Amino acid sequence: MNFREKFQYYLFLGQALVKHRFHNAGEQGNAFFRVLNGSPAVLLLVLHDRDLTPLHEAIGDESGYFLFNLWGSRETSKAIKAVLKFEQRKNRNFPHHTYIYLCNSVKELELFKIAGLEAVLCNHNCWVDEKMFQPDSSIDKLYDAVYDANVAPYKRHELAVDIESLALISFRHPVLFNEGYAKRVRKALAHASWLNDPLSDDFIFLSNDEVVKILNQSRLGLCLSASEGAMYASIQYLLCGLPVVSTSSKGGRDVFFEDDYALIVEDIPEAVSSGVAEMLSRDIPPEVIRQRVIEKMNQHRQTFIDLLQELFDRHDSNQQAAEVWPQIFKHKMGLEYLPLDVGVKQIKELREQY
Repeated sequence: MNFREKFQYYLFLGQALVKHRFHNAGEQGNAFFRVLNGSPAVLLLVLHDRDLTPLHEAIGDESGYFLFNLWGSRETSKAIKAVLKFEQRKNRNFPHHTYIYLCNSVKELELFKIAGLEAVLCNHNCWVDEKMFQPDSSIDKLYDAVYDANVAPYKRHELAVDIESLALISFRHPVLFNEGYAKRVRKALAHASWLNDPLSDDFIFLSNDEVVKILNQSRLGLCLSASEGAMYASIQYLLCGLPVVSTSSKGGRDVFFEDDYALIVEDIPEAVSSGVAEMLSRDIPPEVIRQRVIEKMNQHRQTFIDLLQELFDRHDSNQQAAEVWPQIFKHKMGLEYLPLDVGVKQIKELREQY
């Protein structure tokens, strides 16, 4: 970026952070969560800086377990310090309740354990329902590469500038949409097929079926960010049998990669386009990619089942996690953005059943 572009970017970033803080100030009574079990109380949540006191109070003096998915990379000392503060705040009032963190990468797990936090390696991409993303050999290939990504600077769309046959699926953040960045990459990638243009007045998010069709029209998937969470799009590519070209990254998407179907390249356009050509020449059968990825996903799901069983055993419960699992598994584990009051009601209703 030149000086003017850098100035505009940092100006936008400052404005976006202010906007985000005001947005979050009105969102403290809501969270992504799901109540999985009543006794012992087990909740699955997304780790955000939220005051979860209503949920703690609903559980009361009994034991409660809060299992946190991690969105965004926590592979820095600053991120770990923020989690420690979050945990300490809980311990002041509810020390008998337990927070357990579901880490997306081995590095993340190491950092959490060094900090004395209870954690397991359970990458949230294992929550994607493989039945929803499948190869379809009846669909003709139209694009060499597809990039399904939020239209934001951290996604580094410009690294795909040298790919001639390119499809783009856009996510437009409802609060932090960077119109300046969108205009720049829209111009830089004018040759690409923008399948839902982020600058369109009638922008819409594509349905799951539409995304699956586009993935099956493509020969491989791109992952171009340097740091984010586990990147749901990456596992969706793989489940549809697409190989991947990725830059090096923090956050855990590479947990499901293997060298023959996932190529890690330098973060320069020439390396990305060369990587695309190399990967296309390998011609790996889609079902081979899919099956090997599902095997890896099942390992992470088993980690979660084992964790549930451990929690049940701590309370001499007769529950068997392997029997409970089919009842609680949903696409992305059914996490919804809900008022905490809904969780309070669910906890009380489930506890009345015991």
